[in-house]
Amino acid sequence: EYIAGQLYKNEIFTNNGEKGKWHMEHARPFVLRWLEWRFKFGFCEWLSNNYYHEDLLSVSLLAVLAEDEEIRTKAKMVMDLIFFDMALNSYKGNFGSSHGRTYCQNITNTRDGSFVLRGVFLGIGDEELTLSPAAVQLAIDGYKVANPIFSCAQDPRTYENRQVMSMNVEEGSALGVDPLDFDNITYFWGLGSNNHRLVVDNTLSVKANPGYYLIERAKSIKEHYDLCEAADIPYDADGDYTSRPKADLYTYKTKDYMLSCVQDHKKGKYGFQQHVWQATLGGKAVIFSNHPATDDYRGRPNKWAGNRIMPKTVQHKNVAISMYNTNVAMVPTYTYHTHAYIPQEFLDEVIEKDGWIFCRRDEGYAAIRPVSGYTEWVKPDVNYNTYMGLKKHDENGNPIVVKDYEYLATGRSNIWVCEMGSEDENGSFNNFVKGFESATFKGDIFDFTYESPSLGKLNTGWSKQLIVSGTEIRTDYQMRYDNPWCRCKRAELYMEIADEGSSLVLDFKNSSRK
Repeated sequence: EYIAGQLYKNEIFTNNGEKGKWHMEHARPFVLRWLEWRFKFGFCEWLSNNYYHEDLLSVSLLAVLAEDEEIRTKAKMVMDLIFFDMALNSYKGNFGSSHGRTYCQNITNTRDGSFVLRGVFLGIGDEELTLSPAAVQLAIDGYKVANPIFSCAQDPRTYENRQVMSMNVEEGSALGVDPLDFDNITYFWGLGSNNHRLVVDNTLSVKANPGYYLIERAKSIKEHYDLCEAADIPYDADGDYTSRPKADLYTYKTKDYMLSCVQDHKKGKYGFQQHVWQATLGGKAVIFSNHPATDDYRGRPNKWAGNRIMPKTVQHKNVAISMYNTNVAMVPTYTYHTHAYIPQEFLDEVIEKDGWIFCRRDEGYAAIRPVSGYTEWVKPDVNYNTYMGLKKHDENGNPIVVKDYEYLATGRSNIWVCEMGSEDENGSFNNFVKGFESATFKGDIFDFTYESPSLGKLNTGWSKQLIVSGTEIRTDYQMRYDNPWCRCKRAELYMEIADEGSSLVLDFKNSSRK
């Protein structure tokens, strides 16, 4: 609305009979508020490897074309943070973190929706570039990523990154976005929390066309709340599977691998399009587990993208533990199993021993296994090549069959453990494998102990905090960013991103970007 009004200041817009200048004035406070929300809280579809391109495309429209200097400056601040997110959470060009929204081909293929932006502006990745409207728009404007963000993307050091995106509706008031204030309703709609107990009344106060499905859905959920309260029956105040509340994000990155997850997020609830954890060894060598919702590749959730039922996943440094506790009343019989994506096609070496699958790509190592259940490699699916962006036929027209990549474990309840290593940390790959002879497991999803070759004793459970070698590891964070380049609390309007030789100072309140 703002840009359209700017382009046609003196033209009458037929939707309401007002001139473009009126629309600029009308849109301006909404634009600035949206930019402030993104600066303070990020995107509820966190670290989305396909939608960060869409976000940059729209924000760069303001940064490049807006006549208003305040809008231009604040839009560039939001762009800075999107690039910072990708710099922090990418490994050798692969945006290999947890994602709040993604699809199969974007998880398993480095040519996701934002790979061109990372290649052009962060200098990472070796894929052949294609057309990227956001990259074209930024190049025309002469936008350059600030030095500390660029150096972050290139830095080979080992580091931990903790960051928070989005919020729980219940904490909105304390963070300055009161869910009971109708003026904030679009923030919570953006979270998919239209029908949260604290939001649903405002949702139902909006005038909509008769029979509009979202309003009818809100009416039904409100009736459910009222009936439960009348009967004094406990209920989930945020039961909508599309909601995207607070995400506590953790990434551990070395020069040889990266491991990332969203900590303890919506466990036991229906999933949607969240990618919970991933190990990245470079290129298409990515490893993760999930609870498949279907046997196809298109739905949300489906075979590889998302989860039918969300696990509890926790991570500390190079070890991730993902616990699946599938309520049999919530799923069809088909999904009484979990599986892992282990693409042997893109790994240099794979060894199976004592229930573990050991993987090597260059100097990076990964070990993964389920704790229980019958396991097997599943015959490759003919549709896999299409979704991987691979050739389906050779030069003679014969179908190309890839190596095994799907490792299945039976059982509605299971625990997957993934531990990373490298030549620097463990010596040879055989030494890494040998180290797991002492690895042991004890307990179940409610109280589970893993003796790790590298970290010692890890203990956690469905309702238990993670304890590593006797020290409790917090998995609920209060920092917007907490890493070697930036430490900034949530909801702050000022942050500095810096390395040893340069800094980027973002003062949103005073519209200053230096």
